[in-house]
Amino acid sequence: MMKKYLLLIILTFLSFGDNIEAGDTCSDNKDPITCGTKEGCVWCKSKAVPSACLQTIHATSLPTSVFFCDFKNEEGLEKIALLKGEIYSSMHVIPFTPKTHIAISYGPSIIVLGKSYDKGLVKAMPTIDFYPHAKGFFSIFLIDPDAPNPSFIHFLQVNIEGEKDIKSSINANNFMKDGNNLISYYPPNPPSGVHRYIVLIAHQTAGKIALSEFSKLSRASFDVSTFSTLHKMEGVGLTYFTIAA
Repeated sequence: MMKKYLLLIILTFLSFGDNIEAGDTCSDNKDPITCGTKEGCVWCKSKAVPSACLQTIHATSLPTSVFFCDFKNEEGLEKIALLKGEIYSSMHVIPFTPKTHIAISYGPSIIVLGKSYDKGLVKAMPTIDFYPHAKGFFSIFLIDPDAPNPSFIHFLQVNIEGEKDIKSSINANNFMKDGNNLISYYPPNPPSGVHRYIVLIAHQTAGKIALSEFSKLSRASFDVSTFSTLHKMEGVGLTYFTIAA
């Protein structure tokens, strides 16, 4: 069974290298140096097959136990995972490359991008750590784009002051002190199917926002794109996880 699986992977790898799709500028690059200069391309090698220049979207699907792909940077790979999860489109925002790292933990459990979790784990408010790319004020959103009346917002904190590359942390003990809480934490609890839960860090480009500027908010049908535009917010950090009913 393992040999058949490996053979299938090898054949898939070879098809990536030989089949130049429309708009693919990777497959015709035959050396790692040329490949490395092309946007969206990555050089992959394996003991089982010849090395090849692949589109990054293809390379991310290859098992790391068999193939080594020289990804240019972790941020690019993260953006691809977010695109594949249709995270940007679900919020109606233009795709951006995250430049602020986010770490989310529910008790001792650290949330991994795109992974599924049991809804029993997320009953209590998590700790959300992030490392600002610049000094300024930031907002944190927790959104369910798959709710019956999308999008449903589970948490919104604004006016969090941050320093460049110094950890900012929001949790159950300090969220009433650090910044302003506009919508309190509501545990994810999908009524049916599998729902995505998106954590967005936004930079308030105009600085601290007076509370008088925020109108009354509703959890249901929250439009994060309109809200961000209205209050001059720019997405800088993004991750998500899933929970099944």
